[in-house]
Amino acid sequence: MADIADYRRAIIDYPDDWAPRLAYASLMGGEYGEFITLQIQASNDLLDGNPAPDLIRATQLLDTGDNRDQWSASLPADVSVVEFYRGFPERVLVDARWFIVHHEELFASTPVRHLDVTGLTDEATCQAFFSVPWLGLINGLGLATGFHHAALTGLATTNRLVALRYLWLPADSFSDGELNAILRGRPSLEMFSSPDFDETVDADWDGTLLEIVAPPRSIAFETAFGA
Repeated sequence: MADIADYRRAIIDYPDDWAPRLAYASLMGGEYGEFITLQIQASNDLLDGNPAPDLIRATQLLDTGDNRDQWSASLPADVSVVEFYRGFPERVLVDARWFIVHHEELFASTPVRHLDVTGLTDEATCQAFFSVPWLGLINGLGLATGFHHAALTGLATTNRLVALRYLWLPADSFSDGELNAILRGRPSLEMFSSPDFDETVDADWDGTLLEIVAPPRSIAFETAFGA
């Protein structure tokens, strides 16, 4: 019979398979087992377009006592948790230089799916970061303010980000031409987000959607390069 370590290994190796996570939750039991199950159910509800009331209880469990620290204890000391998804810290904050050297340690610790990256401040670091083969395992990426322009070249040209679906960039950190090159170079991308590109959603007091307003820069970009 598989033990807890076997299921955890399966979760890391097959991050999109819910079965090992649910089996792991059953073996762990207690608040952590409940938390994993609730987050998976909430994720499924949201994917189906349904309300996700389980998120409230899951957040309560995560913020109880030292649960957040305990449930992310497997992460290397130099990595910070940004978000838990489906019971595990899947979105993490890393320094680019640390990641270049220690990425295997990180991916062996948790089913990483999204990286928020600091420290891409020079051309050599950008080139080394976007050459890491393990970037093919992530589907989300966000770059911190102050990155070197070579990071934009890396985003547009690297052959490592084969599964990238979500990209976030700081406001005023790229030209429209650079963004167009990135979008053309990343055919797997489904969502791009940046403060000066994101739509504004206006809703009534009861949540009724009134209007979605596109900012001027995104309108100008689509006029020049297409939707």
